[in-house]
Amino acid sequence: MKAKRTGVIDLLQLIPEHFFDKIADETNVDFQIKKLSGKLMFNLLLMGILQSERLSLRVMEELFSTQKLQSFSGLKPDSSTRHSSIRDRISTIPSSYFEELFYKIAELLNRKYKRKDIGKYKVERFDSTVVSLSSKLLNFGMISGKKPQEGECRIHQLKFTNGFNGLIPHKVKVSSEQKYLAENDSLYETIMENEYEKNKPHPTFDSDFLLLSFCL
Repeated sequence: MKAKRTGVIDLLQLIPEHFFDKIADETNVDFQIKKLSGKLMFNLLLMGILQSERLSLRVMEELFSTQKLQSFSGLKPDSSTRHSSIRDRISTIPSSYFEELFYKIAELLNRKYKRKDIGKYKVERFDSTVVSLSSKLLNFGMISGKKPQEGECRIHQLKFTNGFNGLIPHKVKVSSEQKYLAENDSLYETIMENEYEKNKPHPTFDSDFLLLSFCL
């Protein structure tokens, strides 16, 4: 039986409109913002991550002008923005907005899809992803590799450790301290922050990591 593919619009339609409004009010994400609202940035980032193998500010600039994003986000057909505006918005948008969205959406989907629908084995998976950014964009984080030569930018890294229950991610931990450069510590701490009881899912983990780069 051929698996049904789920598109970006299908994913976004699972999220009730009031989720965005409520969390925007709680985090003050759209204070004095007229164009690049929190919801619009969420739609743009999600579409970029799912549709582009190498996400960048210029890719997001192009996606902003597509009919798909404009139609779903309620933008005028001739709407456009510059990659520098997207960069400025990303650098100032409260991270608490995306954190609240993550936990609210995870809770929603866990209620919508029962564990019996995602398999009989009670296994949770944990994995880490490393995101590398130029020090021009990120002034903190872990440092890996040799010291840059004069005129070169240092690369800073953040590690995202995720817990996956078979359907959706349910746990995420962001690490920026140098001690988390190796996999063991970040995975161990994230797993141990979850309480496991009899008949509850058992954790497994993957020690590999993926290196992603945001390029201008």
